[in-house]
Amino acid sequence: MTAVEYETREQAYRRFKETFKDDPHLVATARLEDFTDDIRFRARTAASARALLARVRKMGGVRKVQILPTASPSASPR
Repeated sequence: MTAVEYETREQAYRRFKETFKDDPHLVATARLEDFTDDIRFRARTAASARALLARVRKMGGVRKVQILPTASPSASPR
């Protein structure tokens, strides 16, 4: 694993408002209660990601596990 990031619901709400600041109607409909605390893990390899995923799914208090795509090394700017 290369990184672990924790984001509180308050941080997620602020990030949402900043991301969608050009859509005031959308921002106005969002409530703090709509957001959750999140922990993000970034794995170096697919194998380590699968192993981590299996362990996280067994943890108490985990409501949802989501796998997000990562940018490929060839897609990064040089």
